[in-house]
Parts: sequence; C-alpha cells; structure tokens
Amino acid sequence: MKYPTLVLLCWLLVPFAPATAEEGDASHAPPERWAHPRGPASGSGRSRARGPASFGGIARRYEAKTLLLCPPVTWDGAVFVLDGSRSEASLLALDGESGELLGKIAVPSPGNPRPAAWNRSVFLVEEGQRLVQYRLTGRDLTRAWTFEVQTPCSAARIHAGEIYLATKKGLMRLRTGRPRPVWQADGECVGEPAVFGDHVLVMRKASGGDLELALHARTSGEVVLTHPLGVGAPKGTGGRIAMSDKTIALLVPPVADGKWVLLRRKYDKDKKTVTLESHGDRVLKSEPLVGPDSLIALTPDGEWGLVNFRNKKRPYFPMVKADERPDLYKGTASAVSLNGLISFGTWASRINDGLIVWHLDALPALREFKDGVRFGTVPLGHRKALAVTRDGRALLALREEEIGE
Repeated sequence: MKYPTLVLLCWLLVPFAPATAEEGDASHAPPERWAHPRGPASGSGRSRARGPASFGGIARRYEAKTLLLCPPVTWDGAVFVLDGSRSEASLLALDGESGELLGKIAVPSPGNPRPAAWNRSVFLVEEGQRLVQYRLTGRDLTRAWTFEVQTPCSAARIHAGEIYLATKKGLMRLRTGRPRPVWQADGECVGEPAVFGDHVLVMRKASGGDLELALHARTSGEVVLTHPLGVGAPKGTGGRIAMSDKTIALLVPPVADGKWVLLRRKYDKDKKTVTLESHGDRVLKSEPLVGPDSLIALTPDGEWGLVNFRNKKRPYFPMVKADERPDLYKGTASAVSLNGLISFGTWASRINDGLIVWHLDALPALREFKDGVRFGTVPLGHRKALAVTRDGRALLALREEEIGE
C-alpha cells in the first residue's frame, strides 16, 4: 500500500533513523525493556528493538478479569500488567515467551497508574503519595520496599537504578531499600520528571507562580539551568516530558487540554553545558514520538502531523488526513519507533520507503483489533510486540509472519 506523495515527501525529512551509539543516556529503550508507558526514562517513545516486518497472528493472549489500566511494561522477558479499577487492581507478571502467569499481587488504590519497571520490579505510586516496589522473585510477586513521600507526587522515572520522583516539596532521587533520598532539590514540582544524558528534567513553579523547566545534575541534584515556559500557574495536576538529544516536549496541566510546550536543546559535549530555545507550543491529541529534530503526533485537525525543527520555512507537515485514509486513524494510538519502523498501534511504516509495512485491519487472523488498540505498541524484544485491544479486555502477543504462511 502506497502513501500519498505528500506523505512520502514528509517521511524523507524525518530523522527517525535506527538508533546509534552516540545518542544520550535514556534516548532509547533496550529491546527487552519497555520500562515506562512511553519506553525509556526520556519518554521519547523509542526502542532499539527491531519491529516486526509483518504480522502473522496471535502467539499468546491474556484475558483481563476487569480492565487493563495502562500499557504493559517489560523487563528481560517478564511482562507486567495491571488488571482492575482505580480503587483496586491486581499486578500480574507474565512470561513473555509462554504467556504463563509468574506472579500476582493485589494493589490498593492504584489511581490512574503509570508504572515504572527496573530489575524485574515494578514501582507504583499508591494513593498519590506512596511509592511501592513490587519485586518478582522466582514465581512470586511481593511488596519489597515502600517509600512514604508524605506529599502528592508524580509517577517514578527510573534509569540505571536511579529512581526520580517529582513532589510538591521538590525533586528526589531515591534508591531501593533506603528510607531517605540520595538527594532532594527543593521546589514545587509539576508532573513527571524525565532523564536524558547527565540531567534530570522537571517542570516546577517559579517564584512568580508561572511554570519553568529545571535541569538538575543526576549526580548531585544541583540545578544546572532553568527556562521559563511562558505558561501561568497550572490549573490541575499531571504533566509529562518527552525528549531526545535536541528536542523537548512538555505537556502542561491540565493534561486534558493537550497543550505541549516545545523547546530546542543544544548540548556542548566539550563544556558539558546545555542551552534551551523556545519553539512555541502545540495542542496534540496523542503523546508525541520525539526524534532528534522532529516529533510525530495526532493533531486536533484530524491528521498525523510532523513538527520539523530543522525546517524554519515549513516547521509543520501534515502527513495524511483522516478523510484521505480513515483506516490510518481508526483506533490508533501514540506512535512508537521500533529502531526505524514507526508503529501507530494498528499500522506501521518503515522510514523513507513510502509503504505501509503492516496493517492489523487487513489481517483476518487479527479481527480482535477491528476497533483498534487502547495503547501504543509495546516491543517484546526483536520482531515481537504486545498490543491491548481497544476495549482494554485483552492483551495479545503478536508474532511475525513465518515464511510459507
């Protein structure tokens, strides 16, 4: 299936090439570790896993007892899902190869969960101000560690065993098993932090009440740089950060408005200094897939759009409109990069070839996805993927098509 010519021209400008070793810490999720709802601790939505070249059918499935509350997170073959409601749920660990249940434990008051995985553990914030580590040991899930924050806090972001938590009293770096933070930087934080390279980023209230972005050194918590966001005091809670080495997108509260403030990041490797440049704001209807020089997201105009930071004359490209290809919009989810292949949940394209590589709607064996998906694609190592049906009732492991099928 060919894209319209305009779409091909747009893709030729998208720097979402396969991952390289030069990109910074947390730029991509490792193939077997989709540790947050948007992959790495940078929130970029990118994985080093090679995406399936085609889909042959369903390898395994998990039928929810109630509802799957959030995208699955993975760690070295273990798949963690939350099944239940905001008042009570079960955390389950499944074997990614066999689908076998490895462990199950009750989770009280998960709210609107955004889990983080590290070293076969899942970290969840309960009741808005208690961070709990659930550890998978053998065939058992247990509550291994609890950190009482004692103030409203964000979901955790974790990289290299470093746990970062944004709270009303400041940004904290934690370590499992310890009752006190490794360091704490004061300030009223808003939303989740993000990790990239040498820094931890978080939105916070400035002295005048407006929002600013603060960059902290990962080692010490010292504030390296602050940047005003041109946004007044937040009306509500939440907020997220998605970034790459050159691009930062910040979802400012209230989250339902979908307003993302865009920044350009410049890093001097020799001096190890960072400068930030404002690049306006946009309303987006999906979480952005963030590359080095651009981002891809669903826009309010009903089109998959590309914001290109390199092209000052034409910084925005409409890729394709819903009235042109309605099948590319029905039941889709936030885009994910699988080492160069871009998945929109129900379909995927390889960069620069102008072709749709696979489309779930076109495969009779995958009719469970006739209404689309609930969350974005989750890689399960190379050429394997997880998807949740639109109604949130089933998690399916999808396999690549085998020769001869």
